[in-house]
Order: sequence, then structure tokens, then C-alpha cells
Amino acid sequence: MADLTFVMGDTRSYIALQLRYANGTPVNLAGDLNVVRVAFYSPDSQGVAFEVVAEKVDGGLDGRLRVRLPAVGAGAVAGRLVGQVQIDFDGETQTIYERLSVLVREPFSG
Repeated sequence: MADLTFVMGDTRSYIALQLRYANGTPVNLAGDLNVVRVAFYSPDSQGVAFEVVAEKVDGGLDGRLRVRLPAVGAGAVAGRLVGQVQIDFDGETQTIYERLSVLVREPFSG
């Protein structure tokens, strides 16, 4: 997957996703008990840098999500992050195989 690119210090950074099954139908994420989390880590370390709960767009019925990146704002560090999407279907877990590749760059000075 190509890098998703962001600029350090931006406060409205997010990733838009739509989860689909292999046959192309959207994953129904509707309901309060279905929660999607995205964990981000630096490829240079073993630990999770931060984790966010994805926001369901229009209730999640068609698998659309918005993942806000708070770490891109104040105090963020430029560099590469890798993200893993995990869905909790009321206690049953499914991890998405494909990882997210994120590159955060420093803003131009001046």
C-alpha cells in the first residue's frame, strides 16, 4: 500500500476507510457493540505509539470509517508509522490483514 502522507502540526488530519469483504460487499459496522480500533506503531520499535477508536460514518452500515490522527497535531514526531485495523464484533475480533502505512513530515519553515 502507498504511504498516506500528513504534515506534522496539522489539526484536521484523518484517514477515510471503507471496509469490504473479499466479495466486495461492505462490512456492516452498525451498532454500539461493534468497535473499530486502529493501533499505530513505529517500525523502529515494538510498542504501540498510540491507538484510536475509528468514527463510523453514517453509523457504519456501509463499512465507512474516519480515523483521526491526534498524534499529527501538537507534539507529533515526523517519521513513518504503521497502522493495524482491528474490529471488535461484540467480543469477536477480526484483524484486517493489510496494514496502513503513514508518513508524517515536518512542515516547511519560513
